[in-house]
Amino acid sequence: MAIAKPKPVTPDELAELNETLRDFAGDESEQGRREYARIRARLKRVGHDEIHPNEALVTVDIPLDAQGKRFHINSQEYYGTHTVPACVASTLLWMIDQNRQEQLRHNQEGGRQVFLGQIGDRARTVQE
Repeated sequence: MAIAKPKPVTPDELAELNETLRDFAGDESEQGRREYARIRARLKRVGHDEIHPNEALVTVDIPLDAQGKRFHINSQEYYGTHTVPACVASTLLWMIDQNRQEQLRHNQEGGRQVFLGQIGDRARTVQE
């Protein structure tokens, strides 16, 4: 027997579910915990199109991280050129930036001088 897919939620219903979830977050009663679990399970089944309807798709080039591994968001693996929703692109670009900053800190602590080209020069100018 297949589980029926829940009906799509509207942005207003999504906001209401999130607010109700926050209301039940500290409730230690049996009913409060049950309601919290029910709402949380429902929110986990909400699709990306319901959270960000009509979101623009963006093409991004994803490098390997500093250890030569691919970037991951949940179970999805990213390396190379991907066309993804703008919110996913934003998260990936933030992850790449954090990874590069960590690698730069690591290299500086090791006494090595790192050349990042024009991008590094611009970043240094902005920081000063």
